[in-house]
Amino acid sequence: RPSIGVITAVAPVHLESGQFKDIHDIAREKGELVARLPREGVAILNDDDPLVRGMQTSARVIRYGTALSADLRATDIETTTRQLRFTVHYKNESAPFDVPVLGTFQLYVLLPAIAVGVSLGLTLEQCAKALFQFHLPVGRMTPIDGLNKSHLIDSSYNASPVSMTAALQLLAELKSGRKIAALGTMNELGETSHEAHLTLGKQAASVAKLLIIVGPEAATIKKGALDAGMPENQIYTFFDSEEAGHFLAKELQPKDLVLIKGSQNRVRMERLTKLIMAHPEQAPELLCRQDKEWEKI
Repeated sequence: RPSIGVITAVAPVHLESGQFKDIHDIAREKGELVARLPREGVAILNDDDPLVRGMQTSARVIRYGTALSADLRATDIETTTRQLRFTVHYKNESAPFDVPVLGTFQLYVLLPAIAVGVSLGLTLEQCAKALFQFHLPVGRMTPIDGLNKSHLIDSSYNASPVSMTAALQLLAELKSGRKIAALGTMNELGETSHEAHLTLGKQAASVAKLLIIVGPEAATIKKGALDAGMPENQIYTFFDSEEAGHFLAKELQPKDLVLIKGSQNRVRMERLTKLIMAHPEQAPELLCRQDKEWEKI
């Protein structure tokens, strides 16, 4: 049995028929993970997520986040097109971190890892040194050179309402030329799917100057963007990601910044990314789902 348990978030996913009935049902199921930790174990919980913060355990608890109530806290947060900088405070120790990942939301990947480190006796300085060379798995906000001197942010591995919101916030934060959002349908949202895709369209309209939409819910995302006031001539819908990729390849201009994100099954936005990469021969190293088995699907 594990002696350390980490809960990063509770998000509205896996809500199709036969899965979870609502987000509180998901929270109860995840809560079982830390409830069953031994008393001498450690529960590492996201203090910024109310559903995680309220989880009960007999183990020692380390809460991480940005609020003053967190045991392990991040301050002085700064994001650029190549890295995330922040300072971590734990007990009487503090240290600066410079990690080559994109987006403020990546704190919720890094802080629990740091909490695991200190729970096992590492210093914050040791954690900072280790994360200085850290790289996320492919398909999770990977910076890639695009055609015609454009810049790509490839987050094609998967998507949910929470991760879509975070990715669009990053697109809004970064300084660039024209901002383009190439977004795919989010799967397994059950009864919340229609409203979630409407909201996604509205969020994209507030950030992007060009919106490329792929998948079964493309029309719903488009409606959300139109409702938010985005001109129809800036929105393009496609059923297939490769068709969308061929279209976008002809549209890219120097200094364009393109966010690519969508779910896995029936969407596969990495196929779009490959078609607009400056160096598509690097796809096996930079993109997800590039092995021969995935090519058959």
